[in-house]
Amino acid sequence: MKNDLFDTNRFRQILDTEWLGSDFIYRKETTSTNNDLKCMPIERLSHGTVLLADTQLEGRGQYQRKWLAEPGKNLTFTVGLIPGQPERLPMLTLSTAFGLIRGLHAFYHEELATEGEQGFCLKWPNDILRKGKKIAGILTESVFNGNKLERVLIGIGLNVNQESFPPDLDHATSLHRIFGSPQPREELLGSILKNIEYSYRRWHQHDKELIKDINQTIDGFASWGEVEVNGEQFPKKVKLLGINESGHLLILTSDFEVKTFTYEQVKFRRHHRES
Repeated sequence: MKNDLFDTNRFRQILDTEWLGSDFIYRKETTSTNNDLKCMPIERLSHGTVLLADTQLEGRGQYQRKWLAEPGKNLTFTVGLIPGQPERLPMLTLSTAFGLIRGLHAFYHEELATEGEQGFCLKWPNDILRKGKKIAGILTESVFNGNKLERVLIGIGLNVNQESFPPDLDHATSLHRIFGSPQPREELLGSILKNIEYSYRRWHQHDKELIKDINQTIDGFASWGEVEVNGEQFPKKVKLLGINESGHLLILTSDFEVKTFTYEQVKFRRHHRES
């Protein structure tokens, strides 16, 4: 499959949101979509500006890792928000991840239902998985002017039509790989933005049910297993309790002690049920 440019006209025709993506910026190539919106004058940035690039030369993931995406085959974009409140930013990232998952489930509802296939899930705090393989990642950056929150930039990289990955990324997959054919990036982005807008509204309104809904998407939720924290094996069997109101991860140890994790790198391995 050749590298196709994103069809901005098609995207604008099918976009069905109230405000998210109405201000849409397309770039054939850039260093980083997050950096582009970070450097944009605040008077130019709208709440809900979306900047997408077909080629991202210096894409980044969490912990300063590079985000490698084949040009013209994926969705690499940043959502610019002006929420006006610095509180609950970890929950904003998780709400965005929930919106992304919801958008994928809405778009592939028939395929997943017909084939009885497993859906997409969240690996706390910012990766989207399917059957244990990574399909998307989220990077949130906040910009302050003094003590005032000026803007929040949520970068998203979604593997869409990329069919091969470097050997050290054998844990990655794409929608093309999953469903066996090239996928329409414009329609996909429309579905994703519609559902991120829905999730943002719930976050902004302090919807208490949002945490429950996010928890249902977390990989390993309510399961017993083992956990690795910052590369070190936790000595006890644990149960994944999900997130709290601050977006922090909670686990219950085998001796009934609740542990809270904030920005640590946590790897949870579910125990298989004994027959």
